[in-house]
Amino acid sequence: MVIRKKENNAQRIGLHIFALSSFAIAQPLLDIISKNVALLVARKVDTLDLLILILVLSVFIPLLLVLPGLITKLISSRLSRMVNLAMISFLAGILCLLILKNTLSLAGVASVVAAIGLGVGFGIIYSRREVVRTFCTYISPAVLIFPILFLQNVNISRIVFNLDSFVLDSSNTAKEIPVVMLVFDEMPLISLLDKNANIDRVRYPNFASFAAESHWFRNAESESGETIIAVPSMLSGILDERALPIVADYPQNLFSLLQPSHRLNVTEIVTYLCPQTMCQGDGRERIQAMSGKLQGLFSDLAVVYLHLSLPTEMRSSLPVITQSWGDFFNTDTAAFGEYVDINDLDWSGLIDTRFGKYSQFLNSIHADDETTLYFYHALLPHIPWEYLPSGKFYSISGNSIPGLDEKQELWGDNDALVIQSYQRHLLQVGFVDKLLGDLITKLKSEKLYQKSLIVIASDHGASFWPGTERRSMEFPGAERDVSGVTLLIKQPNQELGVVHDESVSTLDIVPTIARMLGIALNFRTQGRDVFSRPADTQATNPYLGNKTLQRKLDLFGSGDREGLYNIGVYPQLLGQQREELDARVSTTLTYELDQQGYLQEVDLNAPFVPSRLTGRIHGISADSEAIDIAVALNNKIVAVAQSYMENRSVRFSVLLPDYEFVAGENIVELFRIHAGIDGQLTLETMRNPRSSQYHYVSFNGGGDGVIADQDGNTITLSAESLAGYVDRFAARDNYLEISGWAVQAEASKPVDFLLLAVDDELIYLGGPNILREDVIQAYDDPSLGVSGFSFKIAQSRLNAGSAVSVKLIGVSGDDATVLNSFNYLGENDSPVLDAETYQYTSADKLEITMIAGQQRRTLTMTPDSVLGYIDSVEVKEGYVEIQGWAANIEISKAADFLLLDLNSKLYYLGGFNLTREDVGRSYNSAITDSGFSLRIAQSMLHRETPLRVNLIGVSGDEATRLKYTANLSEQIFESLFIRD
Repeated sequence: MVIRKKENNAQRIGLHIFALSSFAIAQPLLDIISKNVALLVARKVDTLDLLILILVLSVFIPLLLVLPGLITKLISSRLSRMVNLAMISFLAGILCLLILKNTLSLAGVASVVAAIGLGVGFGIIYSRREVVRTFCTYISPAVLIFPILFLQNVNISRIVFNLDSFVLDSSNTAKEIPVVMLVFDEMPLISLLDKNANIDRVRYPNFASFAAESHWFRNAESESGETIIAVPSMLSGILDERALPIVADYPQNLFSLLQPSHRLNVTEIVTYLCPQTMCQGDGRERIQAMSGKLQGLFSDLAVVYLHLSLPTEMRSSLPVITQSWGDFFNTDTAAFGEYVDINDLDWSGLIDTRFGKYSQFLNSIHADDETTLYFYHALLPHIPWEYLPSGKFYSISGNSIPGLDEKQELWGDNDALVIQSYQRHLLQVGFVDKLLGDLITKLKSEKLYQKSLIVIASDHGASFWPGTERRSMEFPGAERDVSGVTLLIKQPNQELGVVHDESVSTLDIVPTIARMLGIALNFRTQGRDVFSRPADTQATNPYLGNKTLQRKLDLFGSGDREGLYNIGVYPQLLGQQREELDARVSTTLTYELDQQGYLQEVDLNAPFVPSRLTGRIHGISADSEAIDIAVALNNKIVAVAQSYMENRSVRFSVLLPDYEFVAGENIVELFRIHAGIDGQLTLETMRNPRSSQYHYVSFNGGGDGVIADQDGNTITLSAESLAGYVDRFAARDNYLEISGWAVQAEASKPVDFLLLAVDDELIYLGGPNILREDVIQAYDDPSLGVSGFSFKIAQSRLNAGSAVSVKLIGVSGDDATVLNSFNYLGENDSPVLDAETYQYTSADKLEITMIAGQQRRTLTMTPDSVLGYIDSVEVKEGYVEIQGWAANIEISKAADFLLLDLNSKLYYLGGFNLTREDVGRSYNSAITDSGFSLRIAQSMLHRETPLRVNLIGVSGDEATRLKYTANLSEQIFESLFIRD
């Protein structure tokens, strides 16, 4: 009887954990999904996906929380009860944090402390009061009620259970004319216009030349500032603000209209009006294969939940969730608020970026016998703004938008910050012009340009006025900022352009396409064919006298792109040489530059240039007014800006012209601008203490010593001062990638900055710049959030061509520690991390040290988890080159990384750097990036005794020894490593 009671108590506690988990985790997330159904649409979630999602939130997660109690019960019933009470307290604490965040205005730390206290208090009361336990029993039906209510939500059922509804009319016949439609997102026509309200031929030559050969509808307007309304209305000819962007709500649309007569090569990013059963576009297939639908959805929900639960002060390092419709970890530079992780950026192919995905779409355009609709919705020039007109990135170390409340889409009253955002937008529009040029070039090369019907449109615009909503059509000063859009239609074989000033709408696009293809519309639209209406001879250019256009021209001019950089209160300083200026050295002002490490070796041929500089200014009271600053690049003033306040910190953000950078080291200086009564300007030089040249005073080679900067300040090197680890150290495309984490655990803070030691030379890299949830978990300390780092430095900085000793040093105050050391083999060779990091624990188990001994991960050796082959082994002077491929076929993804096994000693070799089209054709196009070409120094491989050599592919928590192709046996492979 007693035993049964204990069993019942254990079952009861498990039920209570399920109930509290439903309130603390499942319900908030299900509620967020119900209110933001675009998240499901963007991920193309179907019925099975949704059921898995509900099971994970409502069953799997609480089951994981119950499991520790069940396991510890095998050891001790008392220990099991303590563990279960800890879980109860944990869930109660999370629930309290959610409630406190929405009811009380406590500071971030205070709310977390209060939530912890309330959670512990609830756990204590729960253990002592039957009434509390009974209450938890009464609320347990929520485990079933919340999912049922979620599924009964009309929007959820419309999306998931009617996602592929499609109306076809096979009787439709159409002319065999290829159709190309490109929709740019968030691009107001005003951005393209010059002082005469025509397309600016200098800044945007491709738009201007295309307009000269097409019908330009200068008075075109969108029906909404929201993409999920604007794009479906454009594709259906029907405006319905209550509808969802799915086939069920828009069964008759451009795709259903053309499906009987055209092959559909369609890439939708936000909408789902063309089911996968109908649309076979290479772009969409590859994008979905890369992201992984369910995995991506759960990662998105994790980010949303952290935004939902954490106080504002603790969310600065999370990915921004207002700049895209999901896929928050995979924006072009994987933005983490003010910081980004460049660890996953493909430096050569840029496949996962908006540019890369657009390039895939272009590659899918082919001249064949089958008449095709090519449709692409480009999320450009939509935020995040990170591209220059050349196509180079400039925001690898920060992609925030100061001055914008991104949650409410509301501009603040700081005009200088709004102007800088306008500047970034216009620069990105220049990149969009390049993309249009790439499309035209591709169509001409495939001999499709002349014979195709081509539609270039934008879904809506954007406002750049202080105090306004960024995409609202309703603010009083609106003058086509949001409603005025680009609409260019080139008829087949058209050579002479026509400008139309009569009023048209994006609702007119589908009826116009239908008439030009000779298709009788079998459904009603609110739009009409733009060519069938009588010409309005009284219509005039609607943008003449437009105040927004005039403001843009006053700020940035027109014509030469240099005008985009000539902004600020004191533009007369621009272009002046540093030695010509009256500058005194400040005794109080210093600054930190987030991009300091990127300035040391700029590669003008790389896809990234550090044009945007951000940082902090010290020596000014947080209550002081904004100060004016000038920025010199290589002794020339190239930008002026103003400081601004953020979280009680004085910050700055400024864009430098990319054409002012030089190859190699670039010197940046910041000055405070003082204006005298007579208008005379004087400059005060701010000191950057972290731009100092660091050098060894002493170093014993084992980790102890002293470092000094150019001012004589010393830093003590000690093996025990700091904790950290280098997760990746790999050579790619003339760059060296270094990423990991570093903290001063006793002080509960990330390190201040990191140094790279190359033999006896010390190179400043910069401060921590990415979020590391694993470090937070390992130390149970949220203040260690932004403790990760990811840097790229040119291999030329490492004495390429000769082997060197490399160390990464973390610095915090006057303390420093060598985090890792390596032997770097030279340019294009694959470095190896310490062998002790990866080791066999048994014949079929590998162990990886992740968090400096605080956290370990075990890998299981299995024969089939990773499929791959070693294709060739070639001995060259000083090294052995190994080529092959490795992938997890089951999840259609390249393996995570490779290990080298030399007589059971493991070395990290890195990831993948070759495209293998043959592998993609044989298995899945998603794994074309699974090829590798690795170099290993012969000095590692020469042994007096025979070597047992294996390459191991790792995917998730599983590892597999790679096989050999038919022309390379194991014996031949191993014999190549023994050289006299």
